[in-house]
Amino acid sequence: MAGRLITTSKKSYTPWNPAVRLRVERDIESARVNEEKKKQDDADQVLNALRRGSELAEVPSSAVDADLTRPGDPFTLFPEGSGKKRPRNELDSQSNVKHPKTGKAREGVSILHEPARAFKPEVNNKEAYDRREEGRKLSSDPAAMFMKVKDRKPKETLEERARREHDAEKAKKKEQKREKKKEKKREKKEMKRLKKERGSFKLDRSPTHTALVLQTILILTVLLLLNPSLASAQQSHRPQKIAIIGSGVGGTYVSQFLSESDVSFETTIFEAQSTVGGRVKSIDVTFDNQVATVELGASIAYGGNQYIHTYASKLNLDKITPSEDNPKNTFGIYDPATDSFVFRQSKTLPESWYFPKYLPKFANSFLLSAYRKIEIFLLYRNTLNPLFAYVKEAASRLDDLYPKLNSGATFSDCVQVWESINLSKYLTSSFSDFYKASVSSEDLRLLTQLSTAVNRVNYNHATETLPTLVSLISHVPIVYGDLFAVSGGNARLLSKLAESSNSLQLNTKVGLIVYNPQSWTFNVYSDSGSLLGGFDAVVMATPFQQAGGLEFKIQSMVDPSVLMPLYFDNGGEFEDVEESTVTMTKKEFHNSRTKTDYITTVTTVIEASRVKIEEFGGQGEVPESIYFASSKDTTELYGESGIFSVTQLKVSEDSGTRLFKIFSQRVLNEVEVKRIFEGGKILAAHAWDSGTAAVTPDNPTSTFNGGAYPHFGPTLEEQPPPTAFKIFADGIFYPTAFESTGSAMELAAIGAKVVANMIIEEAIELERISNRDKNPDASYQEL
Repeated sequence: MAGRLITTSKKSYTPWNPAVRLRVERDIESARVNEEKKKQDDADQVLNALRRGSELAEVPSSAVDADLTRPGDPFTLFPEGSGKKRPRNELDSQSNVKHPKTGKAREGVSILHEPARAFKPEVNNKEAYDRREEGRKLSSDPAAMFMKVKDRKPKETLEERARREHDAEKAKKKEQKREKKKEKKREKKEMKRLKKERGSFKLDRSPTHTALVLQTILILTVLLLLNPSLASAQQSHRPQKIAIIGSGVGGTYVSQFLSESDVSFETTIFEAQSTVGGRVKSIDVTFDNQVATVELGASIAYGGNQYIHTYASKLNLDKITPSEDNPKNTFGIYDPATDSFVFRQSKTLPESWYFPKYLPKFANSFLLSAYRKIEIFLLYRNTLNPLFAYVKEAASRLDDLYPKLNSGATFSDCVQVWESINLSKYLTSSFSDFYKASVSSEDLRLLTQLSTAVNRVNYNHATETLPTLVSLISHVPIVYGDLFAVSGGNARLLSKLAESSNSLQLNTKVGLIVYNPQSWTFNVYSDSGSLLGGFDAVVMATPFQQAGGLEFKIQSMVDPSVLMPLYFDNGGEFEDVEESTVTMTKKEFHNSRTKTDYITTVTTVIEASRVKIEEFGGQGEVPESIYFASSKDTTELYGESGIFSVTQLKVSEDSGTRLFKIFSQRVLNEVEVKRIFEGGKILAAHAWDSGTAAVTPDNPTSTFNGGAYPHFGPTLEEQPPPTAFKIFADGIFYPTAFESTGSAMELAAIGAKVVANMIIEEAIELERISNRDKNPDASYQEL
């Protein structure tokens, strides 16, 4: 019944509807009868308690107004003056009952026994009485009942609440914006007032004042003539002349970004090798009477890499995809422990599918590509989608970084960069631990097979030693597949970018950098000791491990001919350390940054007729690309040289000869080559050597000191503290600091963008300081 009365429908309840009015009156009458019955039941309960001579813990509120008269009952309440006599033994504890609302005693009413004190109304009974009184009024007036239900506010929905909160937040922001405008107006008004007051001052043209001014000017002139360095110290030390050590991705992109800024810079790139590129290196080999370009270092880029892809398009460089170079390329995952392929892509569609032969060629290619994806999904169906979701999240969050960098954002170190896009959480564990905790702790096939092969071929690391973030980046090509390379070699992109510099000096190895603290400048010397020039700032765009003994010195303030070791301070991190410990602390910090281990990777180019299937299980066909799934770290991968990938690059249509590229941990020898390949012959080899490549005089392998990748620790706790992008407060920048948490061409370009933003921001700020000295009345925005 009560459910009918409490409703918000406007059509169902109108006082002018006779049927509804009759039903409501009937419900009200029924409710009144039930209430009266409840009152009588409560009164009976009270009287029964009186008969037993016990007290009630709480008197029902309805019993306060109930009729307690029971004819013939000696415990009944009798009105005074009614002529009826009470038993004498029951007249010893009379008390009056007060009205619960007015507080006045009811005339002629008394109650028997001490338990009558329970009838004194409490506050809660008064509130209940008020509610009953209001109910009686409404029950006697159905129209008032309808109006009360009609006026009742409906419960606020979630949508309405969200809209209300949104409007409140919007109004709050609007108010804050209004307050900011008022504050700016007040500041502007105050500036005008100050200008007016300053303009009202009268110059003191007295002879004494004039003499003091002339004396001051004369003293300053003499000091500047005696020590010219003071003149340069008074000038803005905006880094107009920039020395860039290294012509890899970091160095060339720093030069490009600086050339695009509104501030004028003069950049000089010093490169120790005869070509631009650093670890982006290719070689031309003769294959099938033609010249073939083979990447020895960074081989491919992802289409979502904005800096690499954007500038390759801006500079009108042709891009190729791996499928264009070899459209029938398939890959397989080989496990040396079991001497078998745990996965092998199909080269053709199943023979039972008769309809593809009637389809056009492009339709067959599309079906084959889809079928290969289905093969991978069926093998790792329970774990593939969860892992891919994490990879897509990482790629999406990385896209959020570009607007910040393009608007001039700066960061102190690489960890702060990852924190800004909420990816630093993936730096706290190895990929193996992350996979078991977040993807699957039971089905480890994807971890031990596909992920192990991908991490090994991209970073030469096992899953147990690779940070989660680096591994997620390594999986991006598998998830998206949008891969490309620059036609003619990826180093062509960096050569084009290097043209943005004012000077490119190849075959110039920097051996010494000396900082002059009086003029805030750096003198750069070659390894032979010749002066290469003076600069306002230095960009160390190559890892210290590959700098080949580059030294940093600082001139003594007392005797400039005395050179002392210059230790990095992480952009001023150690400025507040006590003088007695600052040198040692900086030295320890310096050593922790310049002695990071790098991993050796050897690239070998081989010409052969085929890969011997006998060496890979002896069954089925050999895929064009073989990735090794061993989870062992650094040693005992495959063979004595530790091979972890074999990739077929080209096939001669005339002779059937094939061109292969092999990645290994040590230099291959002729015995291993002949055991794996039929008619194998080494065309070229390059060792990215950190000291373990085993290059011998009889092996014609070119070397590159420093290694290919940093030796990543699985967690931040197991790595040295993050290196800052500015390693010396007065002007040494280190874009390669990004490598401590990830090594890729795009990440190197991002590090270059951070450093370029820092140099530009510092130049603009110093220019403002210089302009403020010339025009002290100008506002900060005007400067």
